[in-house]
Amino acid sequence: AGSVVLFFQSELNMSNADSDVQFSLWSGAAYCFPLLGGYIADKYIGRYWTIMIFGFLYLAGLVMVVGGSDPNNVSEPTFFAGMYMVALGTGGIKPNVSTLGADQFDDRYHKERKEKESFFNYFYWSINLGACFSYTFVAYVCQYGLPGLGGEEYRFVVGYSIPTIMMALSLVAFISGTPRYENVGLPQQGSKLEVSFLICYEALWTRRGVKTGPHCNCKHKLDRASTEYGGSFDPNLVTCVKLLARITPFLGVFVLFWGIYSQMSTAFQNQGCQMDTTVAGGAKVPVSTMQMFDTVAILLFVPLFDKVMFPALKRRGIELDLLQKTGIGF
Repeated sequence: AGSVVLFFQSELNMSNADSDVQFSLWSGAAYCFPLLGGYIADKYIGRYWTIMIFGFLYLAGLVMVVGGSDPNNVSEPTFFAGMYMVALGTGGIKPNVSTLGADQFDDRYHKERKEKESFFNYFYWSINLGACFSYTFVAYVCQYGLPGLGGEEYRFVVGYSIPTIMMALSLVAFISGTPRYENVGLPQQGSKLEVSFLICYEALWTRRGVKTGPHCNCKHKLDRASTEYGGSFDPNLVTCVKLLARITPFLGVFVLFWGIYSQMSTAFQNQGCQMDTTVAGGAKVPVSTMQMFDTVAILLFVPLFDKVMFPALKRRGIELDLLQKTGIGF
């Protein structure tokens, strides 16, 4: 994704504004499709098969992106179709890979609970390692090309072929590990997302006439859906949805953060195109490298926190749980 804006500008002759809009629409789709991928996994085929099927959709999208960027026949429809196929593919991978990994640990054992925390840390670290490679080497190839592989003329074809090959290899690695995986069967409990919507629908629409308030038996509007007050849903499920509703304002604050964060892929890229990116010795730095600074920080600080800071705090009798770490900003 680091060089998509550059492709729009140089190969499709889009303006900076149009390039930013198209990238933002695609990025937004890539963050919305995980709702679909999570629902399909929980409701129908499970995490393993969702990752498998959507992984091949992702690979097919990358192949289309490579084909659409051929300098002899740049095809905007093919390129965009491939981009949105990638967005769809990531929708099945993003919500399920980390949770399938977490399913490999048994929470009944303290050691495995701690190992699961480290798993999430290094899973995120690995994602950023790949992003760092993308924002440096792949970005360089997409901007300047490689001698012997078509040079600058075939820069995008060669650059986009790298993640295509890596995705194919990752699918081979994922499939080869199948005999060792735990909890890869079909889902047993259904989609919590669907249940949450149904609870809200029943509480706020179907049974909206039931009075609620401090002087009523039914204290909270969502309690209308509970079997305790004549509704259809288990009280524990209703309580979970109420807790989710309580943190919604907190999640809303993230809109501001992501509004700023997204500028690294758009405004930073446009700014880099106006700059002289030549450094000492005459080496040229690709403009997409401007997006890598948060990635470098994560690569440095995740091992530091996991191996140094948290163990040091624990030795002093301070052991933070996941919620406390999130609240503090760790």
